[in-house]
Amino acid sequence: MKDFYWNKSVVTHMHIELSNFCNAACPFCPRFVDSTSKVRPELKLNSITLEQFKSWFPLSFMKHMKRILFCGTHGDPLMAKDVVEIIDYIQTSSPKCTIQINTNGGMRNPEFFRKLGEKLVERKTKHKVVFSIDGLEDTNHLYRRNVKWDRLIENAKAFNKTGANGWWEYLIFEHNEHQLTEAKELSKELGFNYIEFKKALGFDPGKSGSLKARGVYDKEGNLEYIISPPSNKSLVNSSHRPDSVDRNVKSKKDLSYLKNFAPGVNPVVDEKLAEFKESEIPHWNTYIKQFEESEIKCKSCMSSETSEIYVSCNGIVFPCCFVGTRVDSAIDLYEDTQLRYHINKFGKDKFNLNTTSVKKIIKRGYLDEVYTSSWNKGSYAEGKLSYCAMTCGNNSEIDRIYSRNDKFKKD
Repeated sequence: MKDFYWNKSVVTHMHIELSNFCNAACPFCPRFVDSTSKVRPELKLNSITLEQFKSWFPLSFMKHMKRILFCGTHGDPLMAKDVVEIIDYIQTSSPKCTIQINTNGGMRNPEFFRKLGEKLVERKTKHKVVFSIDGLEDTNHLYRRNVKWDRLIENAKAFNKTGANGWWEYLIFEHNEHQLTEAKELSKELGFNYIEFKKALGFDPGKSGSLKARGVYDKEGNLEYIISPPSNKSLVNSSHRPDSVDRNVKSKKDLSYLKNFAPGVNPVVDEKLAEFKESEIPHWNTYIKQFEESEIKCKSCMSSETSEIYVSCNGIVFPCCFVGTRVDSAIDLYEDTQLRYHINKFGKDKFNLNTTSVKKIIKRGYLDEVYTSSWNKGSYAEGKLSYCAMTCGNNSEIDRIYSRNDKFKKD
């Protein structure tokens, strides 16, 4: 890993946020204001068009591509108007490239999903579509807010009937942990090739050491209900498993501070960035110190010679979706502000595909200047990126997401 550099490798994998529009309102999603159903007012809403895709990723770049992931970080890729045409372009320019699409499955209609399945199954390359379904008819909507169960099921059936490769991913919460066996049976009935269960992020231990339940709020900030981590401790995504859950949540969120927000403008984040001092870690951020000496093994390093990048729907290049999501979020913790500080210091326009070509970004080592160069530094104060250490260092929450002992795969 010490010898990994983007400018010495060939980008063969991409994770692309095709759109940050969405039909759902998942409470933990960074698209929304603090677990409400209100879209963040500073978020620049966009979907990548076919014209943009071709401009950003020309044939000379696409010819090396082995895998492209379309997954929602702030939205759902199937909300992009040109998604089918973009798939056509990929299949023409990169015949051996595998495509994966992650969706909540609740938008469009069965006819669209039938055509999508037929398009993906017509090639020998094993493409797949992953449906994020977190429970059954009586529970899926608790996390996948606004997703209509009947439409979702009809869309999934239409896709799977084509023989295309459909997967089901299931986030585990207290309200759906009792339905895992039934979900496996339903996945067979619906024709899915695979179901896998995921340990949800977002239930971090509070000051008392107990896991914190999360409130779910409406657009005005009123509490609607509470989502809690699984009672089965083996299904909880935590390095330690506290015996209790703190279910005390606010009954009302004060959203009045949003009046000064505008597309691309978050005064709270901007203020933290303007005042940021790398050597000063706030006392509430001390948990990041446990990762400071971690060796960073970047998940975007596919091999000694190949690499991956993440591209937001606004054309910004990041090393991975983990960094991209946090930089584009409203989170203003030390680790997020530090990332923004280094990107801005180097020049954020240098990572913008609307002004800088992807080849230039890679070959001139722009990613290496901000990210790779930080990884072997001795401390955060010296410029070691704390979020990289947390995500790709030792004992990462990301590495504990999947519950691999309880899954179904079609024979």
